[in-house]
Amino acid sequence: MFQQANFVKLAIANLTQALVIGFILVVVILALFLFEWRMALISLLTIPLSLVATLLVLYWQGATINTMTLAGLVIALGAVVDDAIIDVENITRRLREERLRNAAEPGEGRSTREVILSACLEVRSPIVYATLIIVAASVPVFLLAGLTGAFFRPLALSYTLAIAASMAVALTVTPALALLMLRRARIERRKSPLVGWLQKGYTAGLSRIIVKPVAAYATVVALTVLGVAVYPQLGQSLFPAFQEHDFLIHWVSPPGTSTAEMERSTTRISKELLAIPGVQSAGAHIGQALLGEEVAGVNLGEIWISLAPARITPGPWTGSTPSPTATRACSVRSRPTSTSGSRRCSPAARSPS
Repeated sequence: MFQQANFVKLAIANLTQALVIGFILVVVILALFLFEWRMALISLLTIPLSLVATLLVLYWQGATINTMTLAGLVIALGAVVDDAIIDVENITRRLREERLRNAAEPGEGRSTREVILSACLEVRSPIVYATLIIVAASVPVFLLAGLTGAFFRPLALSYTLAIAASMAVALTVTPALALLMLRRARIERRKSPLVGWLQKGYTAGLSRIIVKPVAAYATVVALTVLGVAVYPQLGQSLFPAFQEHDFLIHWVSPPGTSTAEMERSTTRISKELLAIPGVQSAGAHIGQALLGEEVAGVNLGEIWISLAPARITPGPWTGSTPSPTATRACSVRSRPTSTSGSRRCSPAARSPS
């Protein structure tokens, strides 16, 4: 039987899964590129702090946590850590340089506190400017009207709040954590081999592009022309294509059709639908009562079809044995308080075909 809650639960479960997978990927990337668990931990702490700050602001505004709000947080997951990475990477680089300088010239150098403060001030303006650019790019979404604006505004709000919170965390919490965790860490001995390998490849490619930039220009022009040519072929729709397991069959018979005839035809249609492999259940109703949301006569019928979860099963066209099907029964139930009837078809015991 169709239940709207199933769609909401599925959407929330998918978003939660995407959030967890995104967090795991961020952890892996940080470990490979930073190659220092203290630096990675400082950057990772930005994610929960930014998300919690976003949720607190939404709570103070009286907003609710829905699928669009969660989608905004999922989209912002990779962006909230950027500011912290920029900050902590510059801090680490300056600390390494200062310690190497102190090792070459003992007795002359700045304290760890001064190095961290100087490193944070170096990247403060780029962090603020980058955040303001992202926020400015989200402003047009708040100006949308109608259904489109109501649909996307919660997503843009949660995304923008998460980005702003990550900037605040990078400018305040990240330097404090760096002072606590990197003060005595021997970070000058740990460098990511992956970063070195990528830098060598980038340097080699960049040197060729600088010597012969015509190839780079030609590539950019070709990609631009290709994008312009493909753009008209892209579909434009407010809602994406959902993998929906429930759908509605709606039909209207000629006026004057009796209740018995509608019950007979509806029962027959339901049984034929249930005979199709993959159909899990079917629930139908005829007409609408006077107090219903849509008043209609008995010549109006609707059937809700619920499909089984998608599974890859071999079919007869592959030369293998088809998968078992289900035998289902359809029962008719009348409602004497109105001029309409209802029926529900549900799965019965499974038997091999």
